[in-house]
Amino acid sequence: MTKHSYDSEKPINDATDHLRQHQGLPAKRGGKLPVPIKVLGFILFGVFGIISIIGVIVSLLN
Repeated sequence: MTKHSYDSEKPINDATDHLRQHQGLPAKRGGKLPVPIKVLGFILFGVFGIISIIGVIVSLLN
């Protein structure tokens, strides 16, 4: 899959030209979390999962 360069493409119409010139495009792809937040999320969900499994096992033994 190739990445498109928006600067070299001819605009389809005036609306897309306006969007490119005045509003701009994001410089880089967003949506990535920093590594410490990812690790914290994995730990929290992991602990929650383990406690849930232990709770089910303990409730079945009683």
